[in-house]
Amino acid sequence: MIEFLSGMLAVEKGGVTLYEKALNDLMDEDLREQLDEFLEQTRRHVELCEEMLERAGGSAAESTPTAEAAEAKASGLMSVEVPREMTDFNNIQNLVLAETVDNWNWDRLSEMSKMVKDRELRSAIGRAVREVARQERRHVDWNTRTLAEIARQMLTSHEAKSDGEEMREEA
Repeated sequence: MIEFLSGMLAVEKGGVTLYEKALNDLMDEDLREQLDEFLEQTRRHVELCEEMLERAGGSAAESTPTAEAAEAKASGLMSVEVPREMTDFNNIQNLVLAETVDNWNWDRLSEMSKMVKDRELRSAIGRAVREVARQERRHVDWNTRTLAEIARQMLTSHEAKSDGEEMREEA
C-alpha cells in the first residue's frame, strides 16, 4: 500500500506541475478558469495522498521506485518542446495522459481499500475517494474534450491556410 500511495502522490504532484505549466504557457485565455480550478483540486489531491501515505506508515519525503518512475514520466512530458502555436495542444495532451493515470489510480485505490485491515486507513481512503473520484473523471473528460477541440481548430486553421495558398497560386 505504501508503494502504491507513494506512486499516486508522485503522479498528483506531477499533475500540479503540468497544470502550472499549462497556465504559464496558456495561449487561449478561455481555458484559464477551468485549468485554475483543476490545479486547485489537484493540489488538494496531493494533500490527501500525503495524509493517506502517512496513515499507511509511509512518508511523503521518502521516494519509492514507483514514485521515481512517475516523477521521470512527468519530467519527460515537461521536457518536450513544441512550436508556440502547438503549446496549448501539447500541454492539454500532457494533462490527458496524467489525468488518465490519476483516474486509474483512484479507481484502483477504491478497489484496494476493501482489503485494508487498518480501520482508520480504510476510512481515510474511503473519504478521499469519495471527494476525488468525480473530480478525476471531470478532469479526464474536460481535458479530452478540450484536446479534441484544439486539434479540430488546428486542422481548420491549417486547411484555411492551405486553401489560401492554393488560391494565390491559381491567381
